[in-house]
Amino acid sequence: MLSGHDRRKSVPRRDPGFPNEITDVIIDYLHDDKASLLACALVCRAWLSSSRYHLFRTFKIGERRAGVVNRTGLNFLATTPDIASRVRALELTRHHLNLSDLDTIFGALPNMRSLWLSDLGISIDHDPHTTTAPRFHPLEELKIYSCNVVEYKYNLLFHFLGLFQSITRLELSVGIRILNDDMSLDAFPPAHLALLHLSAFHLPLPVVWKLIQNTRTRETLRVLWYDDNIIDWPSVEELGSIFLALGPSRSLRRVVFGPLNIFTPYFDNFPPDENAEDVGRWPALQLQCCEGLEEFSLRTRMILLVHVELFAHLPKSVRTIWITFIGMDHTVRDPGLDSQWAEFDAAFSDVAFSHISLILDMSRVKETLKPEQYAELKNRAVAGLPRIGAQGRLEFTDKLRAWWGNT
Repeated sequence: MLSGHDRRKSVPRRDPGFPNEITDVIIDYLHDDKASLLACALVCRAWLSSSRYHLFRTFKIGERRAGVVNRTGLNFLATTPDIASRVRALELTRHHLNLSDLDTIFGALPNMRSLWLSDLGISIDHDPHTTTAPRFHPLEELKIYSCNVVEYKYNLLFHFLGLFQSITRLELSVGIRILNDDMSLDAFPPAHLALLHLSAFHLPLPVVWKLIQNTRTRETLRVLWYDDNIIDWPSVEELGSIFLALGPSRSLRRVVFGPLNIFTPYFDNFPPDENAEDVGRWPALQLQCCEGLEEFSLRTRMILLVHVELFAHLPKSVRTIWITFIGMDHTVRDPGLDSQWAEFDAAFSDVAFSHISLILDMSRVKETLKPEQYAELKNRAVAGLPRIGAQGRLEFTDKLRAWWGNT
């Protein structure tokens, strides 16, 4: 007599008989339900491939325990080509790896298109100034957050980027801005780099400038999102040099700023002196050089008259001002009270701006404010901008969208 275990082994796994189109729809619906996908993978051989597609589409390798490299995860990809070929997005976090480790990992992932690196230390066993030919597959998306290559090892960052055949979207972010006056930045980024979308959070301006000026990105970039909480008015010319470099190609379609201190003068930390001569030197940003620009996006917790003064120096090609409210939560007593609604409305309703629509994006604060606070903020905006509203140029949205928009 067979035991229960032997009986289970002897039972063949039969195809339930559903058409492939039906089973694919069912399994696709379960794309983010790992337990159900694992169960589907065990139903029959016909269901295995579709289940694996979702199970291993995104693969994450973290440290096994504090300070210990997860060699099991690294070796798994290198020794299971059937699984590795299904990985489209790889996330590496909390490791310290040599570039040779990355060679092994990336070489095993022929279909990887997205790469996310966080809290990672990368080292190299040769001079990062050495030029090497690209040897990794093209990436649609590369995110690097709080790694040594975006905090201070910028020469190594340039070397690392040059190892990929191409990168479409690049996101560089530092959790805490490191003030480093003695930056190691004598290397150059790879000339073949041709980004469409670039976001840089708390990176020094010289790093961003080199990424654009010394690569094909100055001819291809369509969206730039820049934020640095220590940017002040003396840095405006340096920021303007980036747009001066991007201007001739007319490829830039969308700029996202903020929150930057220069856009909320007299309110934010480290505000400029109200009487300083350089406050409001908007022409120094050189945005007027970007004649293909279609949308200017500002992330801020308040609307001010000084913003309209900035808008007056945008190129005539701009058709949309997109303002995203941020920095408000349930502890705010009167959301929107510190905005200069009336002053903004009077200035922006001028005929000089008649070709520009204003979109107020409430999606971020909708998640952080109480419902009654959110309603109060929206009502305050409607009541505070009657002229723009009457002109049919005011819109509201609470739908989250990708920072690169539709470009």
